[in-house]
Amino acid sequence: MTNEIRLDGRIQCSVNQVEDSASWIAECETLNVIVEGKSFEEVCSLADEAICLLFTDLLDDGDLDPFLKGLGWTLKGPIPKVSRAPVRVPWEVVMPWELIAKEMNDGQQRCIA
Repeated sequence: MTNEIRLDGRIQCSVNQVEDSASWIAECETLNVIVEGKSFEEVCSLADEAICLLFTDLLDDGDLDPFLKGLGWTLKGPIPKVSRAPVRVPWEVVMPWELIAKEMNDGQQRCIA
């Protein structure tokens, strides 16, 4: 079973490829989450997992409400009652337009879950 949390705030992660490297970095500055991966798909998956773990821990520890209030956010709905279940939180990727153009030109389709 998975809990899903809807917020009135927006979680954005910037995704960039490391210069002169095949590595990718995703940074969710608001949540203090930074992950590195070998591909765009991997770094998005790792960011999703890190965000999920953060919110799961906050929920299990009873710290979700104070954490959200500290960011000026509120829940859209009740706090999930099922503990120890992964927490899904919708988020979005922010990429520099240069990377978007490069990805569109390489013929590969990119997406996140």
